[in-house]
Amino acid sequence: TKATEYKLPAIALEPIPTDEAPNAWQLPPMHKDPELLA
Repeated sequence: TKATEYKLPAIALEPIPTDEAPNAWQLPPMHKDPELLA
């Protein structure tokens, strides 16, 4: 629905820790760039 659609972008911008990136919450989204991690 429209009510949930407009909330998705804000949620997607939140760095969410996962098994693959447990420290994601410490980094802004742009710091996930492989070039910056190399």
